[in-house]
Amino acid sequence: MYTYFCRKYPLGIRYELLCAEILKQVVDIAKHNVHSGRWTERKLARTAGISQPHLHNALKGVRQLSPESADKLLVALGLTVPDILWWSPGEAEPGTRSIPLLRDRIGPGSHADFARYRGYLGLPRGIAARLTEPVAARLAPDPAMPLVFRDNDLVVLDRNVSHLLNPPDGWSWVIADTGGFRVRYLKQSSAGLMSAAEPMSGGELEWKRLGTGPQNLRELVKAKIVWNGRELEATAPRSARPPGRRD
Repeated sequence: MYTYFCRKYPLGIRYELLCAEILKQVVDIAKHNVHSGRWTERKLARTAGISQPHLHNALKGVRQLSPESADKLLVALGLTVPDILWWSPGEAEPGTRSIPLLRDRIGPGSHADFARYRGYLGLPRGIAARLTEPVAARLAPDPAMPLVFRDNDLVVLDRNVSHLLNPPDGWSWVIADTGGFRVRYLKQSSAGLMSAAEPMSGGELEWKRLGTGPQNLRELVKAKIVWNGRELEATAPRSARPPGRRD
């Protein structure tokens, strides 16, 4: 907890600043819980095993919360140090949610099994709460996928059925075709749902109807990409281009 994290190692000025920020976050989260009505000061103090005057003064900023009291508050609130490091006061609930990480990568030649996992990705609850059926995955090489993505990118997908049946424009999607799962642009048209790859020449996107017969969108559209994170690369990144525009 806080005491272990901030007393285990020799302190430098940056480490001291980090611990001070963590302590402030503990106070902010406790204050958020009290102001939202989830806890009363009396109940939170009793559950944490600290005095109510000490908690009251800490929440008011009159006194600094002791490290020992910070540990007790974290236990009472069911949180850990990593949980509070993700949180900001604008979010409804601190903490993280474990998102399944698919065993298979998304890309040509791979029909990923959305029920087979090889681990989990911790995602802030403030982000995860907006998703209906999230999973994480790595992307496989595909020179025609949208420019904002790279080989081996770690992405979070949402499999919200309402979005899969009526995909909104302006997102990148995982779709299924005969060559495997692909990341593509999608848009609605009078001819049906259209998909486009990134043109190798850098010209206009070439839109093609997704599927050949009556469209079963549940079979064709697999997920919406809602988050993308990658390690820093040595090469300069390519600029992203919104669908339908020339560079």
